This record gives sequence, structure tokens and C-alpha cells, in this order.
Amino acid sequence: MRCIYLNLTKMVPLAILKTRMVFRVYNNEEHIMPPTKRILLVDDDATLRATLRSCLEAVGFQCMEAQDGSDARDWLKEGHPVDLIVTDHQMPKVTGIEFVKGVRSQQKTQAIPIIFYSGQLTDDLKTQAIQAGSHAVIEKPFPLPEFLDLVKQVFGKR
Repeated sequence: MRCIYLNLTKMVPLAILKTRMVFRVYNNEEHIMPPTKRILLVDDDATLRATLRSCLEAVGFQCMEAQDGSDARDWLKEGHPVDLIVTDHQMPKVTGIEFVKGVRSQQKTQAIPIIFYSGQLTDDLKTQAIQAGSHAVIEKPFPLPEFLDLVKQVFGKR
């Protein structure tokens, strides 16, 4: 059985880390942390995806990435668990609005909250995103602390 070292004196089997309880070590003391929320980042801009991933993982979220709505849709159809989707609008193959509508049309994914963003956000696009099923809409570029607050607010609504 593979083990991960948490500190110099204790080992925890990887199977335990994959459960809903995650152990963190602070000052040589174990603390049980709440389950990690899984976020799917959907954007054709790899640099922005990497920036968002870095920011979210730094505060304890687990992130997965898809380069466009089509890849994200395929990934979700495979049954991967997701607690939040963060998606751009302007992407090749499938736009953000089309992707959100597709997520909402599937019974397995219709309850997943979605944060929608765009660099060319208009009132009409914001209305379309909300009507399609987005929980929150933000215009990019956005400050990362504001984005993190929005993510925490969306999880607080559930």
C-alpha cells in the first residue's frame, strides 16, 4: 500500500487521503479538514486556467482543467465528480452559454453551481448566462481576491 509522509514520524495510507477526510499537519499536530471541493476550470486560455488553478489550490480547492466546453462536457459525461464549474464564454467549439445549457440539460450535472465569466460582458450576455443556469457572473479581468470571494459565496449558497 502506498503511503504519503505527513511529517517525519507518521505515515497515512493513500487510501485514507482519498476519502472525504483529509489530514493536514500544523506544528506536528494532525487536524481533520473538511472535504476538498473539486472545481472544473473551463477556458481555452491555458495561462488563465493555470493562474486560477494556482490561486484556488493555494486555499485548499482541488482543480481540474478543460480547454473548452466540448472537452469539459466529455469529461463530465465520464462521471467525474465536480462541486463547481468555472467557465469562460468565448471558446472554440462550444461557447460558455452553450456549455452551461448543456450542463443544465443533464440530470447528473444540473445541480452543479457554475461561475460564468467573459472579457466582453454585456448586460445581454449576463442575462443569457443567468437564464442558462449560471449561479454567478463576473467580468474579466477580475481581481483574484474578488474571484475567491465569489467562489466561497457560491459554496455558501449550497
